[in-house]
Amino acid sequence: MTPTITAQILEEIENDSVWLPELDRQIELEEKMRGMGIDRYWRGNEKATEKRNETSNAPVRRILNETVGVITQGIETFMEEANTGKAGRKNAALTLLQHLPAEPLALLTARTVLDGITRGDTIVRVSQMVATMVEDEINYRLFKAHDKEAFKGAIAREKRVNGASYQRQRISLKVLMDHKGITTVKWSPKEKLQAGSKLIEIMLETTGLVRKEERVISTNKSAVYLVATQATMDWINTESNRCALLSPVYLPTIIPPRPWTSPQDGG
Repeated sequence: MTPTITAQILEEIENDSVWLPELDRQIELEEKMRGMGIDRYWRGNEKATEKRNETSNAPVRRILNETVGVITQGIETFMEEANTGKAGRKNAALTLLQHLPAEPLALLTARTVLDGITRGDTIVRVSQMVATMVEDEINYRLFKAHDKEAFKGAIAREKRVNGASYQRQRISLKVLMDHKGITTVKWSPKEKLQAGSKLIEIMLETTGLVRKEERVISTNKSAVYLVATQATMDWINTESNRCALLSPVYLPTIIPPRPWTSPQDGG
């Protein structure tokens, strides 16, 4: 059996009178790098959860990438059925949602839900948030159609000035659209609830990632929350532990690495 690269390196060090005394210290440093990396990874996870930005974490981002397709198909099916003219609440949602293609609707829904997947929010609040994201996207596309160059310039400026703050970007773009006299879409709370709840319903049916959970808030008062299923939480925790191990904080080495002589030999 061919020895591993690690075994080869250790053998060379053990046969080298110069580096052998430093071997224990090097191993200690590598354990420290691994531990510091794990701590940094989990701090980042906690910060993303607090800011309701969990799709910035690798495991949740992977779920996002892998579920947009099935949600898109679910939205397309809903629109086809609703366009048959049958009466019902879903037709009211169709009127609101037909301004965007299915794929961006799916992406906005999945991202909004997944950004708070481990903490959970009331389904009413998440519905409002999803609908607001959709409403914003419709309006940004209206802005772009009205004045493409001004829109590109505004987006570049907002990223530079307001950075990652979506709310600040949103407010600034709204002021600019009003100044340019662009007629924007503005849904009522009831319309937002219709649109957002329909998109969440489709995500529930097509992915199995989240579920509804009724919680008692106070005496004679309860609320329905949107929470991750146990299977989803188990997968996220397992994947997060794996990612944490693969995120070391690199420190200087005491023992120089072997020169790279091929993609498999060196380091």
